[in-house]
Amino acid sequence: NGDLKQPDQKKKKRKLSAAGAWVFRFLFVLALGSAVYSGYRFWQIYSERKQGTGAYDQLTDQVMTIGADNADVDTRIPIRLDFAALEEINSDVIGWLVQDTSVINYPIVQNADNDYYLNHLFTGEWNHMGCVFALNSSAPDFTDTNTPLFAHGRKDGTMFGTLEKYESQAYYDEHREFLLITKAGVVYLLEPFAGSINDAKDQFLETGFASEEEYLSYLQYWFDRSTFVSDVVVYPTDRIVTMLTCSDDFADARYALFCKMTDVSDRYTVVSGPVPSPES
Repeated sequence: NGDLKQPDQKKKKRKLSAAGAWVFRFLFVLALGSAVYSGYRFWQIYSERKQGTGAYDQLTDQVMTIGADNADVDTRIPIRLDFAALEEINSDVIGWLVQDTSVINYPIVQNADNDYYLNHLFTGEWNHMGCVFALNSSAPDFTDTNTPLFAHGRKDGTMFGTLEKYESQAYYDEHREFLLITKAGVVYLLEPFAGSINDAKDQFLETGFASEEEYLSYLQYWFDRSTFVSDVVVYPTDRIVTMLTCSDDFADARYALFCKMTDVSDRYTVVSGPVPSPES
């Protein structure tokens, strides 16, 4: 027994310490890399969001005002909207959508590729904010029975980020009108009459109808399933606009807001030309 040697505890401890230090360094580098990547992604998202909102704010300031001082027009409310300037920036423009009581104040576009404006701004720059767009199959003058409009439902409330709030009756009661202005100078009042949460995998959207009865049945279907109660009456001769965006209710959820169109060009007049600067 006297010849048996005890293990060298110091040497064993040193080996364990070296292994532990290597693991610690590896985990530290991993954590540092993760933090750097997270910081980069946050900066990237923030920069992209700032770029997108800044581009639309600047565009709105340059081409669009409602109720501006214009005594030479008539008793109608003037909307100054410079479609000529918009077309110089992007020939895909077909209209403008605005809701005074929310952040929605955007041009509407239409492109041969229905996916293009999912990740391009009105200016053509690549950006996840995208743009409000109509399908390539829709009439660009909004004369279809149902014209769908699409945009992202962004967390900061931009684009169609406020539409999901129509799941609340109180929100609907405070946000009951939009204006849609076409390039021809026609002004439509859009009145939401129903809103619904849907699965993107389901073919829930219809744009053409074989008969008046089929159209009325379609309208009633959404009235019955609406997330809010509306007193808006939609007649068989009325056209509608359906705004669609993603929803957080479940995976692949889409919120659809159905709006009655009414020509209110007798209440508004569209004034072409540049928006006057505050100094002028």
